[in-house]
Amino acid sequence: MTVVRLIAQGTIEEAVIALHADKRELARLLLDGAELAGKLSTDALVELIRWGELDADDGGTEPESDKPEAPAPPREGHDDLKLVGQAIEALKSRLARERETKRIHSDGTVRSYGREAERFLSFVEDQVGSGVHGQSLAEWMDAYEQALRTGAFRAPASTRLIWRAVAGRVRNGSAPSS
Repeated sequence: MTVVRLIAQGTIEEAVIALHADKRELARLLLDGAELAGKLSTDALVELIRWGELDADDGGTEPESDKPEAPAPPREGHDDLKLVGQAIEALKSRLARERETKRIHSDGTVRSYGREAERFLSFVEDQVGSGVHGQSLAEWMDAYEQALRTGAFRAPASTRLIWRAVAGRVRNGSAPSS
């Protein structure tokens, strides 16, 4: 016996099914990493714990001495970097407001979204440094998502899921669109 399930587009049911698919993918990614966790040395675990403490102490930023100096943006592409930078600042402001009003219930969410936005900026900086410029914010976002999907931009496995949430917030008006 074959069962076919029809779901109308644009319904709550479609959104719930998509959410379940995202949760299954996140669980798969977490379980895939479980075997690696057992192989970590004691020193590696201690270092991970220290980084977690650093996140809790300073809002998720790295120590200044560990941050590479950002190169001056090339003349071509400066507008691209400015556009993406404005989008990230608008997103961070919106996240802070949502955290203050308890619309976001966790500081961890704010930090994760902020780190993902910074990772996106890093991607754009790399691309501009390679001579790519003149794209709209939507084009940059699509290029980043494609790079994550294909592995062309190296990032943690959870990045794609977090990026979807960040991109949705940017597309829904928390940042300039062009």
